[in-house]
Amino acid sequence: MIQFLILGLLKKKPGAYGYELLADMENNYFEFFLNFTKGSFYYNLQQLAEKQLIEKIVDDASDKREKNRYVLTAGGEAAFEKQFAHYGGQNKPITFPFYTPLLFTDQVEPTQMRELLQSQIAQTKEKIQAIEAVLNTATNLQPMFIKMMANSKRHHEVNLEWSARTTSRGNTMKRIVDLVITIIVLLLFGVLIFRFVTDFKKTLLLVTVLAIAIILKHYIRKK
Repeated sequence: MIQFLILGLLKKKPGAYGYELLADMENNYFEFFLNFTKGSFYYNLQQLAEKQLIEKIVDDASDKREKNRYVLTAGGEAAFEKQFAHYGGQNKPITFPFYTPLLFTDQVEPTQMRELLQSQIAQTKEKIQAIEAVLNTATNLQPMFIKMMANSKRHHEVNLEWSARTTSRGNTMKRIVDLVITIIVLLLFGVLIFRFVTDFKKTLLLVTVLAIAIILKHYIRKK
């Protein structure tokens, strides 16, 4: 994919220096759609030159920080057209690596699952904020790029909503289980007290105080 982007940038900007192409990738926020580094960029630039898809033009007279400018060869033009059709024709399902571990949630502790979901929620919020920052502050963005970013943001929002609902269901189930256990404990405690305390009013008072204490405990934990 990096090589395709370099070919496309050179098609738009023939004769560019390597650092100019890299700056275009950074300034146009390509990192939202592709992981790349300075090292991986120059490695792929060299690979394209070795494949004779781009031509290196040495500019000794230039006062630029690099001496090499690049242009597409006829093979590079053909490779761009081929890769444009290849990548443009793909329609792979959108997946998140996080989804795979969800198949085995019954094999881990509920607390671990809640922590993972909370981590996903935090990371997704950061991604949404990053996209919003670009859309709200960046200038000279291509119209198609703006549409792509808006679409990406919507995907993250859907993922965020799903993670939040899943976390909420997990918390609700835990509270229900805790409440059932509390009721059982109260009933057992009440039976024991009733056996050893003959005064019904004292028994009722003790059970009531215990019930209030446990309810307050659950309320505080929920907060």
